[in-house]
Amino acid sequence: MPMDAVKAQIKEWIVDKKKIADAATLDGSTPLLDAKILKSVDIMDLIIFIEFLRDAPLHVTELKPGAFHSIDVIAQNFFSSGRT
Repeated sequence: MPMDAVKAQIKEWIVDKKKIADAATLDGSTPLLDAKILKSVDIMDLIIFIEFLRDAPLHVTELKPGAFHSIDVIAQNFFSSGRT
């Protein structure tokens, strides 16, 4: 799946889950936790959604501090071809 499509799907998931009225206020670099868009309890649901998009489970080694900072960071950490 192209990276832009991944980012769009993650953004759509966040907008729907958090009932964000103006999706334009959320861009790829918006700090999701620091801006209180997502709470720590939302991360488990986000992990399940990421696994669905990847069609593969996340490994514990992929869950590093900052891995869920923003849509861009999530896409890079979990969907880039250079991930470990």
